[in-house]
Amino acid sequence: MRKIKDLITNQDRVWLYFATTELSQTFVSQVTAEGFHISPSLASERNYVLAIHKDLTVSYVPLHCWTRAFQKNTQGVPVCVDYGKYLSGEEDYLCHESHFQSQIRVGAF
Repeated sequence: MRKIKDLITNQDRVWLYFATTELSQTFVSQVTAEGFHISPSLASERNYVLAIHKDLTVSYVPLHCWTRAFQKNTQGVPVCVDYGKYLSGEEDYLCHESHFQSQIRVGAF
């Protein structure tokens, strides 16, 4: 199985996407086993995206930050990983789209 720590070997932080609740729970178990520090609230919630850091901490990533990462001309955005693809051993495990759509409706105000 691939290690989460391997993702931050050459990165200060990496953002991860979880398509399902099960993947989110598997991630929590894996980072805990690898020695990362994750707050009890993050560990118990359903998370869609989280960040891992070189200092072995896990933090929340707001969805608006995640979706902005996929817009053109973004610089300084961390690598975005699809945890399900990474876990299953796929060669291309990077996220190429945000997987989220805006819920803003025209005329909603």
